[in-house]
Amino acid sequence: MTTDVYQPCPCGIDKKIKFCCGAEVIADLGKIEEALQGEQRLGALDLCNKLLAAKPDRPCVRMYKAMVQLGMREMAGAKQSIDEILAQSPRNPAGLAMSATMDCFDGNVEDGIEKLQIALEEQQGKLVNAVYEAIGVVGRSLAAAGEAVAAHAHLLLQAGATRGQDRNATYALLELEGSGQIPLAARGALSLAELPAETSLPKEDAIEFGAALRQTEQGCWLAAAKRFEALAERNPNEPVLWRNIGILRARILNNGVAMEALKRYAMFPAVPREQALEAMALALFFSDPDEIDLVDDMTTTFKLADSAAMREHLTSSKRVQPVPFDPAMYQETNEPPPLAAFLVLDREIPASSAGLTRDNVPKIVGELLLFGKQTDRDARAEFTTIKSSDHEAKLKSLREATGQLLGDQVSEEVTGKMPAASVALSANWRFPDDTPLDMRQKMVTEHRTQALLSVWPNLPMGILGGKSPRVAVSSPEGQLIVAAHILTMELAEEEENGDYNKLRRSLGLPTLEPIDPAGVRVAGLSPAQQSRLLLDKVSDDDLIMVFRGAVMLGAPRLLRRAASEIVSRPSLDSREDLSKAEVYDILARRAKTADEALEFNHKAQAAARDKGQSPAQYLLAEFSLRLRRGEGTEAERILQTIQSRHIREPGIAQALYGLLAQLGLVELDPTTGLPMPARRAGAPAGAAAPAGSGLWTPDQELPPGGGQQSGSPSKLWIPGMD
Repeated sequence: MTTDVYQPCPCGIDKKIKFCCGAEVIADLGKIEEALQGEQRLGALDLCNKLLAAKPDRPCVRMYKAMVQLGMREMAGAKQSIDEILAQSPRNPAGLAMSATMDCFDGNVEDGIEKLQIALEEQQGKLVNAVYEAIGVVGRSLAAAGEAVAAHAHLLLQAGATRGQDRNATYALLELEGSGQIPLAARGALSLAELPAETSLPKEDAIEFGAALRQTEQGCWLAAAKRFEALAERNPNEPVLWRNIGILRARILNNGVAMEALKRYAMFPAVPREQALEAMALALFFSDPDEIDLVDDMTTTFKLADSAAMREHLTSSKRVQPVPFDPAMYQETNEPPPLAAFLVLDREIPASSAGLTRDNVPKIVGELLLFGKQTDRDARAEFTTIKSSDHEAKLKSLREATGQLLGDQVSEEVTGKMPAASVALSANWRFPDDTPLDMRQKMVTEHRTQALLSVWPNLPMGILGGKSPRVAVSSPEGQLIVAAHILTMELAEEEENGDYNKLRRSLGLPTLEPIDPAGVRVAGLSPAQQSRLLLDKVSDDDLIMVFRGAVMLGAPRLLRRAASEIVSRPSLDSREDLSKAEVYDILARRAKTADEALEFNHKAQAAARDKGQSPAQYLLAEFSLRLRRGEGTEAERILQTIQSRHIREPGIAQALYGLLAQLGLVELDPTTGLPMPARRAGAPAGAAAPAGSGLWTPDQELPPGGGQQSGSPSKLWIPGMD
């Protein structure tokens, strides 16, 4: 064993072994370590127990025992060992960290945060491995629980501790960053604020502010929050104190305290409006929906005398729309699946879209499930709909669609909740099949505009104390809350929408205009502000920075705008730190139509070739796109190109096989383990692909011409083809 008496003690306390658990345990610790290195966990556990019997006051041995038990998944034993460590040394950082990890495993992440904060205070920036690992466990647990802001802070702390060297920590952070869980409107309010030069704080309080800020760098957020709160008691009119209190309390999941502190910060007249809006947006993110913000999803059950007759009647009716469903969905509930499912409409589906308007397009009023007679239940129909103000009209539509076949009402129960604002803004239309896409989009856009400008402002909201936005804007606080709510909605949209400035004007709120970068430090702008930049006036370096930030944050609108600007600039063609091919690929993946995606994909291939690079990865993307479009001949041509020119490039054969397997075109031969053509439905096990199928797998050579005669139809089978 390489450990010597002057190395840090394994018990987790910041002391050398000689001055902590004692030099006499070195040999015994070495034996335990050797057993662990040899994967002899039972032997290591036995050594720990024997040593503890002789020297029960050595926390380092209990630490090893807890580690062995965790490795063996003996959770109850590990918890007992950890409790014994903390009984001996209540503020042992490693013991607290391991206990925090156990709390997260048990679903008690709040208790885990509290223990981790004590451990971090004890460490003062010197992280033992158990504390470092616990930071990540807490962060991932918070992310799984939907607590994105606290999760982000923990994962950022862990990734920063190794300056990005821990790939698992970095990937976990990047995954959360790009998930979109934190609203773009609030992203700029996540960072702590420095004390402004013009502060009114007394000198001694300014020194205390700096000490608290340094403490946050070590992850000691609870201790720092308490120091800022003490400062705020003496200096209640210093806005930056309330901002930092709000952010730190959010990091340790004190969301209620965080919300109130951020609201208080946002209401100071000295706070710039942009910062106030984003702080208020973060505060609103922590608010829970009020009862007034939700509407009931109601399921009403009716008797059915003849479920088969009802099914036959509805199948031929123009007042309903059949809905396919997966019977496996009902396996977990041990309930028989329904006989059929339908969407109920308020009127018949027109034969064509001629003369169609927003007033006469059929609306979906609810979903109807038909169930046959069961051992313990009669045949029944279950009608689920939003219980809005027109609930009786929806039930009338159901009766009209089902006629005399629907029996008496048996029961009515709330089966879910829906956001009232989403219900108010949604159209729920069923267009005739021949309705052109541009006509559909135009009608949906017109409906959304009308609802946003006329309906949304009059909805009572919990965040406004039950008032509507139109009433709430009569007060300064109401104005700021409504403006922050509008900003959050606007930035959640994938396309720019001028209706939001119309909404602001209608409510007497300031509009948000494009930002000219002249004289502005672009790097200092928040993501919300960058979304309003005039990107055609931004420097090349700043444009690339904005683009990379949008990629990391998964901000679709900003990403698309920045990418479009990048590919339009010849000055960026020769940049070594930028691949236009990759930018075109991002545009292809976020394209609105398949034609647009194909156009960007071809440009990605051309850009790669222009730089002397392989276009193989973009050919793979085109292959997938062609298959989704049902273009088998083109897909087969691309497949032949990949095989003949690129298949020996690193990673291409594996990527191609993975794609083919994902599409269901190949599978593993259970005998050889090699890829083979996937069996079609109904084919016997082990059946080979039909002769001349033209389907290539990475272990085969393509026949001349890619497996088909010139001018002949494609023989590449696509899932869903007959």
